[in-house]
Amino acid sequence: MKRQMMLPILAGCLLVLAWSLVTAAQAAPEATPSPAGISLDPPALVIDTFYAGRSVSLKGEVADGERVILEVLGPREDATFDVKGRVGPFWLNRGLVKVENAPSLYMLLLPADAPDAARLESLGLGMGQLKTEARVAATGHNADQLFAQFLEFKQGAGLYLQRAGAVAYAPAGPGRRAFSASLDFPSALAAGEYQVIATVLREGAAPQRLEKSYLVEDGHFLGLIKGLAFSHSLLFGVLCVVIALMAGGVMGLVFKGGKGGH
Repeated sequence: MKRQMMLPILAGCLLVLAWSLVTAAQAAPEATPSPAGISLDPPALVIDTFYAGRSVSLKGEVADGERVILEVLGPREDATFDVKGRVGPFWLNRGLVKVENAPSLYMLLLPADAPDAARLESLGLGMGQLKTEARVAATGHNADQLFAQFLEFKQGAGLYLQRAGAVAYAPAGPGRRAFSASLDFPSALAAGEYQVIATVLREGAAPQRLEKSYLVEDGHFLGLIKGLAFSHSLLFGVLCVVIALMAGGVMGLVFKGGKGGH
């Protein structure tokens, strides 16, 4: 019984030690201030234990007659996914493909008066632009087909989307109008620095771009776990063993108590 009581105490001590090591090694980053014309609420996003997606409000102002197209890009990454192919009458996984330099998340939010697809492409906006920037690392396969499968994979996870009518306008004083949109961040979101870009279009003028960084960071508990796993792997392994032993001890007491009650 004394040994079983010591396990929770030991686990608690290790958690306190781990917390102090991680917080001392990593200072929490601060959100980058918004440039003029764009504001986000909340100003930074925290992924905690119960995070299941979150809507972030974006607001800004432009001159009358100007249109706004919004983009949100996640940190660049090298992603892998299963390639599906037809073998006889069946669709099967035919190996892994690596897509390099693709954003982890991409949102394109358009107003109701958005330009057509050809104009968007000429502005470097949309899924087609992602294809020119990313690189599909696979031999013996059609790169266009593989990237199309990659887009389907990302869209299925809610990480890539294009939404029409997502930017709304409202009066904002003489010669000005406000724009707003809701950025619906999915549950499958990685921590990092995201880029929010507003492309402002005016007839007869060159497009203007307003950019800001948006910080997505892990909550304290998730940050602790990641910090232990990557920076203090030995302590993380010991902690996992202690927690497993503690869980085993608790289960033993539960089943032993249940048996003694019959």
